[in-house]
Amino acid sequence: METLLEGALEDKENNRDFLKIIQEHADRLDKLVNDLLSLSHLESKGIVIEKSEFNLNDQVKEVVAGFKSQLKSKGIEVTNQLPKEFIINGGKDRVEQVLVNLIDNAIKFNKDKGSIKIYNQDDSGNIKVIIEDFGMGIPQKDISRIFERFYRVDQARSRELGGTGLGLSIVKHIIELHNGSVGVESTEGLGSKFWFILPK
Repeated sequence: METLLEGALEDKENNRDFLKIIQEHADRLDKLVNDLLSLSHLESKGIVIEKSEFNLNDQVKEVVAGFKSQLKSKGIEVTNQLPKEFIINGGKDRVEQVLVNLIDNAIKFNKDKGSIKIYNQDDSGNIKVIIEDFGMGIPQKDISRIFERFYRVDQARSRELGGTGLGLSIVKHIIELHNGSVGVESTEGLGSKFWFILPK
């Protein structure tokens, strides 16, 4: 902003570049504030998730459709292997937030022309949903800390991709409010499987 005020606004060759940089910083700050507010709300005592029955398969389709341009630009293919009528009982908006964060990460940290697979497994009678990518993976030393707030495996790359370091912490809090759990399996250079378990 100071650069523009000091005369760069009249610099016709570069003023659009300066404005683009300001826009990117403003977008990043907006996302950070929203994530902080969301996390603060989730951590507040007494929060109750309003649950209802809905089809998780349909919700996954809607979330994936929202990432159409990002998927197209990287040439990533998403395979939804959830059962057609996959009815779960939970906070629909909150579960959507979980899916958005996990699928967003699976796109960001994937390779060009990569793939994402979304499927379920039975886990002692509970519902286990897995979002698997075949991207860069996570170093073993970072796996135990991946759900901590502000923790980033690759600080520079995460910032470049617009990450706030709060997405996975939000995912963890939402699933725990459903009396569920989250986890990850990953091999550096081969990809990651992020999963969440919800009680039936």
